[in-house]
Amino acid sequence: MAMARPLIHFACFWMAISTVCIALPSPITGQSSDACRDTDAQRISDSATSPVYADATALARTLTSRGFEVQCIRRSKEENLFAGQKGAAWFKTDLGVFEVWFLPESANFSNFRVIEKRRGDNLYVYSFRGTPRVSRHFESSRPIIFLPNGNFLFEVSDNKPLAKRLALAVHSPQPVPLTLTQPLKP
Repeated sequence: MAMARPLIHFACFWMAISTVCIALPSPITGQSSDACRDTDAQRISDSATSPVYADATALARTLTSRGFEVQCIRRSKEENLFAGQKGAAWFKTDLGVFEVWFLPESANFSNFRVIEKRRGDNLYVYSFRGTPRVSRHFESSRPIIFLPNGNFLFEVSDNKPLAKRLALAVHSPQPVPLTLTQPLKP
């Protein structure tokens, strides 16, 4: 039974519905379907063993002071996407769910570019250019919004009102420059 969880999450990541599948515990393992109530996930997240525990906690305080109700923070399966990444965290708020990628304080996302390609009507493919260098790509049935702010970047799946509120809350001027290309052939 212990192997079911990693395999399910691995499959979800490559199906690029990572914002949903990666963060949520697997119902097959008998765990709660609400990541905020999953005691195993809470034990991992509430300990200072996460490389971004202090960063995520500080961000949660900022968001709370700006009107968000942060319901919980969990470790993210996206915490090892690229070299130089400090980590990542999964947030659930009253306005929705999002991931946050963190860099060390000495680095930032100012030279990071997102390239979105459409494949048919229902698939968005995201690749990345610049620094930090992310060699993986994401595929999603819904659009993803990437919002940089200094050494962290919000990843919001198909929730423009949430992305706008996050940008205002942390004074992020604009989403990461997005390069739209021709739709891919199915």
